[in-house]
Amino acid sequence: MSKNVIEKFQGLVKKALKQFLNDQVNDKLKAALANSDEEETAQAKEEKAPDVPEDPKEEHNAPQIVTTEEELEGYVLVRLLLREILDPERIYYRDNLSYFNVLLDNNIRRWICRLGLNTSNKYIQFNDEGRTTVYIETVADIEKHRDKLIKVAQKFL
Repeated sequence: MSKNVIEKFQGLVKKALKQFLNDQVNDKLKAALANSDEEETAQAKEEKAPDVPEDPKEEHNAPQIVTTEEELEGYVLVRLLLREILDPERIYYRDNLSYFNVLLDNNIRRWICRLGLNTSNKYIQFNDEGRTTVYIETVADIEKHRDKLIKVAQKFL
């Protein structure tokens, strides 16, 4: 590529990028306007027939897994505690309905611990021989179990 070729296509690329962005914005605006029109129509229908039960299939499709701030705090704390023996980039998480997995190398078979922080009985479960479960009061209590976390993580190294 020479300087002349770059200069020749520079204007075309800028124009194409501008056109692409304009098209994307227009598509989003059209979709938003269509949704608002549909919502107004749906609200009008609901006002006419408020006794119609909701479709259970629609409710079933809604995502039920919600990653909370407490779970993310627990994940970050586990990453910090294990940074002495593991590169933090190797530690991942995967949220489930009933618990929050902390994984090594994003492999579900190599889970280090499971955090149960969405209930009143908060806990941490270790992937050791007995699948030890320890109840905790706050996320910060995970730090008290640093040695156990390191021991479990070392078995995968």
